[in-house]
Amino acid sequence: MREWHQAGAGVIERLLPDGRWLLVTERRTANGGIVGIRTDITEFKRVLAELVERDKALLTQNELFDAAVNNMSHGLLMVDAEERLIVCNRRLSDLFHLGEPRDLQGRLLAEAFGCLGGPQEGGQAGCSLLLAQLRGFSAMQEAGSFVVAGLEERSLAVSVRPLQSGGFVAIIEDVTERKRNEDRIAYLAHHDPLTDLANRVQMRSRLDAELARVGIGGIETALLYLDLDRFKQVNDTLGHSIGDRLLQQVAERLRAAVRSTDLIARLGGDEFAISFTGRHARVRIERLANRLLDRLVEPYIIDGRPIQIGGSIGAAIASEPTIDADTLLKNADLALYAAKADGRGVLRMFDPAMAARLEARFTIERDLRTAIARGEFEVAYQPLFGLRDDRISSFEALLRWNHPERGRVSPVEFIPVAEETGIINELGAWCLERACADMTGMPDHVKVAVNVSPVQLKSHDFVETVTAALARSGVPASRLELEITESALIDDDDRILAHLHRLNEIGVRVVLDDFGTGYSSLNYLRRFPFQKVKIDKVFINEATERADCSDIIRSIVELAGRLGMSTTAEGIETPAQLELVRRLGCDEVQGFLLGKPGSAIAAVAALAVEVGAARAGQPAARDPDATIAA
Repeated sequence: MREWHQAGAGVIERLLPDGRWLLVTERRTANGGIVGIRTDITEFKRVLAELVERDKALLTQNELFDAAVNNMSHGLLMVDAEERLIVCNRRLSDLFHLGEPRDLQGRLLAEAFGCLGGPQEGGQAGCSLLLAQLRGFSAMQEAGSFVVAGLEERSLAVSVRPLQSGGFVAIIEDVTERKRNEDRIAYLAHHDPLTDLANRVQMRSRLDAELARVGIGGIETALLYLDLDRFKQVNDTLGHSIGDRLLQQVAERLRAAVRSTDLIARLGGDEFAISFTGRHARVRIERLANRLLDRLVEPYIIDGRPIQIGGSIGAAIASEPTIDADTLLKNADLALYAAKADGRGVLRMFDPAMAARLEARFTIERDLRTAIARGEFEVAYQPLFGLRDDRISSFEALLRWNHPERGRVSPVEFIPVAEETGIINELGAWCLERACADMTGMPDHVKVAVNVSPVQLKSHDFVETVTAALARSGVPASRLELEITESALIDDDDRILAHLHRLNEIGVRVVLDDFGTGYSSLNYLRRFPFQKVKIDKVFINEATERADCSDIIRSIVELAGRLGMSTTAEGIETPAQLELVRRLGCDEVQGFLLGKPGSAIAAVAALAVEVGAARAGQPAARDPDATIAA
């Protein structure tokens, strides 16, 4: 038997070996004896132990509840019908700077939150709105959720559920970062991230709204499409990082040029759009476009480097409510296409005839893609004559397109389309192959010149294309001349310079065509390896009537001679012109007076006539139609 504890004077609890508990009570009698009472309290002890364990479990559950509530990532708030706090966790206290959660229980909601002058500096309005919303849901006994802002620049998402006994439970989440991300996503859905201008989506929405007002009191909606000139050159030569910064500077200039009520959008790449609504839209378009074009050509300075670009603008006006956004956008795009086709750096207003021209252009593009495979192209050869011996020195290969339905299509129509679409690379390669193959039937001293597009010159495999055509024909490189125009050199592209030097190294002759017009620069003659300069026919046409034109021709001949280059006078149409350029010292002439373009067979025949005449000691006949194809 073991004594457990003393429950009181003369009272002892004992645990017996068999597991029973006894309550031992002993009292002394008056005569000195002892009265002892033994009570079995085993069942009592069992019940008592269960109660103790139950209390311990209850205590543990309370601790777990407190731990769970105070470690929630969301704020938890429970108030009774009198708006006294029943539960307030640590996260809620932190959100509103309320202090220790245990100190808040039983306090009134408004008092605890300090909305009547508490610590929420700058957040009074937000706090008041929060409580107003909570009370509203509680009063209606409805569950719901809402977002409240203005609490120390935070956004809180609140979910409320009423209690049956009155009051409510609210879960409060700090969604500031999520709200910022959502706002950013919503912003980017309507803005260009690089320039911070509106994007195509916002422009389209704006046009829909503006077009709804068109026709009311003479209101018109105007749309300007703007495309940067020479921007691709900046990207290709200086890199996309510089190109992006250039676009940002362009955006700033556009902002400075328009009214605050106008909308500027970046549609993608280097294309921008500006829309506005008002009366007399055409007058404002012209003024705004001139201002924009002037500002765009002003030099941009990036990393200390000056960059020069420009812009082309197409514009359209909606004067009637029947015009929708798609039509206005299409019209402005057509006008921009016309502006770029007219030499860039200009404004063009939409004209209904533009749609017909564009349709014709699309037809040409479609037919061009199959024309080579269908054998619709041929090469015509126009002779060039040396003035020393008055005999054919070379031929210029001229591409001709015989369309099965439209007949002969002018190069003026299809070459620009081929260049814009990139088809010119395939077309140019075919022309080179044909010219080299045809040269094999001509005398060894005769050269053939092939015109080369600036697009071809920039192609990374252009030199390989030329060398492959020469190799397949077996013609020496020295018999091939490549004619390039000055416009191909304005980009000052190092790739073009490298291509020309490689071609010169293998013996191909490089000719500068149409010299004296456009972007003429004597620097071209120094930097590029030209063997020949062709004097533009503009000077030839007026040389017999204007002294300044003949002086220019003489100067070009003298300069070319000093640089080791020969000269060709183009566009000879009269005997007077022929005699003048002969007297001025030109080496070679070309023109309808001497011979028109014809087939390879006709070219060979003309050469045969010359050979026969030479053997007979007679001058060759000068029949300008001798090389016309039958």
